[in-house]
Amino acid sequence: MKREGLSVALFSLFYLASGILMILEAILSTFTSFHLGILGASSIVLAFMAMKKRRETTTLLLVMFIPMVVFGAVTLYASLLDYLIGGYRATLLAIVLAAVYLTAVAASLVYAIRNRKIFTK
Repeated sequence: MKREGLSVALFSLFYLASGILMILEAILSTFTSFHLGILGASSIVLAFMAMKKRRETTTLLLVMFIPMVVFGAVTLYASLLDYLIGGYRATLLAIVLAAVYLTAVAASLVYAIRNRKIFTK
């Protein structure tokens, strides 16, 4: 039972942190990338729904999966091009973070589907 609580907490923490970072990026870009704000707000809602173990968590994650993967893949692709063409070492961090984000999104989808009985309220 404790392991279940820890995994749900990590699941929620990932989406809370990524949502806050996306909203901050949207604010810093003066909302020229407003889609990040929408994705960030949805991630925060998903984090709170997971903490409350709501039944709709899996549904919201399934709806948000494609936009999250597209965001991560485009970020990864743009960062890789920037590094390979321009040789900017500063983009290595963006490459690593985008790869970690994509991996975490895929892992959280698998986790939510395999353990959907946890989210029953």
